Amino acid sequence: MISWLYIVVVVLVVVFVIVPVAVLLTTATPKTSAFANWVAPPTLVDEENTIALIVRVKNEPYVEEFVRYYVNEGISHIFIFDDMSTVHTEELRRLSTSSLPVTVIQSPLGGPGSINDPPIVHDLYQHVIRPTFEWVINVDVDEFIAPRRTPNSTIRQELETTFANVDCVCIPWVMMAFGGRAKNPASLLEETTTRWNYDNRYAPTSSLEKYDSSSRYDFMEAKSIWRPSAYAQWKVHIPASSRRADKKVSGVDAQPVRLKGSRMPTPRERDIATAHLLCYHFRVYSLEHAASKIDGNRQHTYNRSTLQDVTSNDYSDVFDDTLRVRVQRVQSE
Repeated sequence: MISWLYIVVVVLVVVFVIVPVAVLLTTATPKTSAFANWVAPPTLVDEENTIALIVRVKNEPYVEEFVRYYVNEGISHIFIFDDMSTVHTEELRRLSTSSLPVTVIQSPLGGPGSINDPPIVHDLYQHVIRPTFEWVINVDVDEFIAPRRTPNSTIRQELETTFANVDCVCIPWVMMAFGGRAKNPASLLEETTTRWNYDNRYAPTSSLEKYDSSSRYDFMEAKSIWRPSAYAQWKVHIPASSRRADKKVSGVDAQPVRLKGSRMPTPRERDIATAHLLCYHFRVYSLEHAASKIDGNRQHTYNRSTLQDVTSNDYSDVFDDTLRVRVQRVQSE
C-alpha cells in the first residue's frame, strides 16, 4: 500500500519541478548568438571566393593602412575588434563610417587567458564567418601577408590558383626591423624596408621566449588562411584540427606541412625568394612604439618585458621592399 507521505512527495515534485521545467522548455526563446542579432552578414559584391579577415586592435596607429592594404589584396570584409582603444580612436570611427568593407566591433577582449582567444570572436566565427565566407584570415594589425613569387598577384588570386584545392595555408613570419628609428613613421609599409636574415643563427637576445630570436632559427611562428567549412573550431590565428583528413600546406612552396604548435619550419633566404605567400611581421615600429608596448599593455608577456627586451632583435640585415613596392604600385594605378 502506498503511503500518504509518498503520494504527497510525488505531488510536490510534479507541481514544483516537472511542470515549471516543462513550461520553461516550451515557452523559452531559443538561445541565439549576439552576432545573429546585431551583426548581419555583410553584403558582398562578389559571391565566390569570398575572404574574411579578423583582427584585434588596441591603440594601434596604422589601422587604416592595414585595412586599405588588405582590401587591395582582395579581402571581402574585415572585422575589427577594438579592445577599448584610448588613442587613435578617430581612425577607427572614420573606418566604421567609410565605404570600405569594414565592421568595427567595440568589445573589451581582456581577462585571464582570453585576451587573444575570447568567446565573442568564436561567436563571430560560428554565426557569421562559417555560413558566409569561403576563406578566413586571422592576423594581428602588424602582420601583412603578401605574394612573393608572383609579385603582381594578390592574396585572392593566389587562393584561386595556387591554393585552390587545399583547406589551410600556413604562412611563416618574415621579421621586419625598425632600424633604431626613434618615432613612428608616417607610413609603416613604405618606410620600413629591412628585416632579419633567415640564414643567420642569431644569438639569444632575451630571457623571454617571445623576444628570443635564437629560438626561431628552426621553427618560426605561422599565420593561416583557411576554409571555415573545413574547421568547426579555431585557436588563436590557426584552425583547430578537423575530424577529417584536412589538406594543410605551406605558403612557401605549397607542399604539405605540419605545425609545431603555432610554428612551422623556418624558411631560408632561398625559400623566401621564391615563396608563394609570406607574412611580414612588424613587431616594433620605432622606439616610441616599443615604449608604448610595455606601458599599460595587459598581455602578460609585455607586462614582464623591458624596453631592452622589446627592442633586442632589431636586425636590419636584409633590404626587402616587397610591401613598399606593392603599396606604391596600387597608388600609381
